[in-house]
Amino acid sequence: MGLDDLHIHDLRHTALTWAARSGATLAELMAIAGHKNPTIALRYQHIGDEERRHAIAEKVGAAFTDELTQRRARRTTGGEGAGQSH
Repeated sequence: MGLDDLHIHDLRHTALTWAARSGATLAELMAIAGHKNPTIALRYQHIGDEERRHAIAEKVGAAFTDELTQRRARRTTGGEGAGQSH
């Protein structure tokens, strides 16, 4: 293949990193890799932290927008809970 510097562990590391980036939880990574120690599995979750923070911020923003839209709709229609805050 012309990849003399590639090792099986590199493929394993890549697979676990991609699983973490895809949203696998710590428990799921441990199960996939067969790790007993969470500290070892955490190595794979730190990769892509900036991407994850951005994705989380996007989801929080969308949830806030949805909640705000629903509250405004209740106020304008006089729906249940109008004017109440949590």
